[in-house]
Amino acid sequence: GGIMSWAMNKMRGSLQELQNQAATAAKNYSHSIDYGNERQTQYFEKELPLICKQFEMLERSRINALHKYLVVLNSISKQHAEPLMQIISAHKKVVGSMDADSDIDEFTSHTVRMYGPIPPIEHYTYQLACTLKDIKAGRFEGNPNSYFYATLEHCMTMQEGKTTAQVPIIVPNLINAIRELGGYTQEGIFRLSAKKEDLLRLRAQFDSGNLEVKETSPHVPAGLLKQWLRELAEPLIPTEMYADAILIAKAKADIADVRDFIEKLPLINRKVLSSIGKMACEIAALSSINKMTFSNLAIVFAPGMLRNPSEDPAEMLENSKYESLFTKVLLESQK
Repeated sequence: GGIMSWAMNKMRGSLQELQNQAATAAKNYSHSIDYGNERQTQYFEKELPLICKQFEMLERSRINALHKYLVVLNSISKQHAEPLMQIISAHKKVVGSMDADSDIDEFTSHTVRMYGPIPPIEHYTYQLACTLKDIKAGRFEGNPNSYFYATLEHCMTMQEGKTTAQVPIIVPNLINAIRELGGYTQEGIFRLSAKKEDLLRLRAQFDSGNLEVKETSPHVPAGLLKQWLRELAEPLIPTEMYADAILIAKAKADIADVRDFIEKLPLINRKVLSSIGKMACEIAALSSINKMTFSNLAIVFAPGMLRNPSEDPAEMLENSKYESLFTKVLLESQK
């Protein structure tokens, strides 16, 4: 009896220690989010404008110096005979067209036309399945009826007998909402962020079992679809197939090789990929309007498709370009 009592007390102590460690980790995670948001705001509101101002001063100095040298060159050229008249005329036109203010304005306008305006700051949010209160109370499983932080298989199990959909119902519901709200012709769809409170509200609604989307902005269902993909317990491209995907990308990502790769995916993964890929193809076909080419869509979807199992920052940075390249061809293969 004494041994049993001692063992039970030891187990309780170990559990309490684990709960304390988990609570500390969650608290540190929450503090990191606050710090990240503070740094992000400081960068966009103070540091980035200063960098842009310094860049403008440097560019203005360069243009003015070049203008000065061309004026001198033009003056020297005038001293020569007739054969140089055409060169002099051309120089005059170049010198006359140079202006630091208008040149910088045109460069800025061209950049906005090509890549769109700077998106609004997207603050980090606490995204652990369990709250700090849950952890302190010894609950670690999160919401068992949530489509978020779940596997594809669990999502399908949850909806058995409720729908005939062959993919998690959250996927077609969100895609249909994006389409019906005009998202396919919305500039920057998937690239621009929805308001955090709108995402949290729709997510909570889905977790409550109500999967109907009644939104006015296509950016809300688009943002939630990105979240769902990125938070899958196992990424759409299984972790054990990550290395093969990177090798294909390094070999220039031939579309035939990518299609062979897709055939090796589990059936449910292929079906989800097909749904998202067909949507991406329709959006990319309208890229002259929405500015979202396959390359831009790949940057958005790569973090949800592939998840690097390595924790080496150098490898993660190096592989990011191959992840985007592979995802680009992956989406194109669904045409």
